[in-house]
Amino acid sequence: MMMETARAVFFISGYAVGEIGLAVVPSVLPKSAGTWKPFGIGAHSMRSFAEYRLKELVRLEYLKDFLQQTRNDFMLRRYLNKPAAGEREFLEQCGRLAGRNIIAVIAFEQPLVLDWLLSLGKRRLVEFEILVFDNSLRPALRQEIEAVCRKHGTPYLALPANTTRHVNRSHGLAMSWVFHRIVRAIEPRYFGFLDHDMLPAGDIGIIDKLERQPVYGLANRGIDDYWNLWAGYCFFDYRQTLGMPLNFLYDFSRELDTGGRNWDVLYKTIDPARLLFAPTDNREIENRISGKKRTVQFVDDQWIHIGGVSYNNNFDEKHAFFSELFSQMMREAGIPA
Repeated sequence: MMMETARAVFFISGYAVGEIGLAVVPSVLPKSAGTWKPFGIGAHSMRSFAEYRLKELVRLEYLKDFLQQTRNDFMLRRYLNKPAAGEREFLEQCGRLAGRNIIAVIAFEQPLVLDWLLSLGKRRLVEFEILVFDNSLRPALRQEIEAVCRKHGTPYLALPANTTRHVNRSHGLAMSWVFHRIVRAIEPRYFGFLDHDMLPAGDIGIIDKLERQPVYGLANRGIDDYWNLWAGYCFFDYRQTLGMPLNFLYDFSRELDTGGRNWDVLYKTIDPARLLFAPTDNREIENRISGKKRTVQFVDDQWIHIGGVSYNNNFDEKHAFFSELFSQMMREAGIPA
């Protein structure tokens, strides 16, 4: 395979402090991915120097943000050029989804909660095709997650090795890879990202919202007027993203979580006052089987977010309650156990 090498020199306060060679493999990315700009130049600029407050400059936050963003963009560029085993076959399998609606689920280490989502999704998410992308670190759990997908007839793809231990960076790298290598190749009508520990408790009307606005999801607020959509529940009109080099990493400079780097290329072009966002609240619910009560996060009124089951791995103490709740939700949806 022909490879090109790009050179990048870092300049800080007028001094060249380092050079990195990037192996760029254009042929493994969709043609549209040629608009991607490494290192966040242009399309993904951070806050300008003038936007930093004096106390932030004294603490060298501008320099720290610049270095962190530069490092993340270098890691992202490398990751985007990594093919996944079986990627070509996966895209052939998904060729039928052009112009249709897809949801990408980034799975991580928890086959049981994914099984719950896919079971409920058969009845609650009929307007979407769910695709599972496995970002797990342990091979044994990847095998279990693949088995869950095979059981439900859900397309599955194991993502390239992602060794970072930083929660947001790992998730942002995975989402960016899926968007550039899979979503852009499929060219769906609407697409979205959903956390694997989100359980649909009722009928979902996401398409109705996307027919009236370019994006929909749960709002995440940064400093000043910066915002983005929460990575665990975000949906997009694909036509509105054409030609955009989306970047789902976090934005240090604007204090935006995963997906925040899309501020400069996407979100700043949208007036949030004209958008309908998904509501969220915490509710105490009672498990009808055991009678136990627990405070649970609801998203968009119809989604139960288990929370903290992946990187924090505190699912063990939640398992009994949510296992019983899942059984209750399956009965209410009229789905045989």
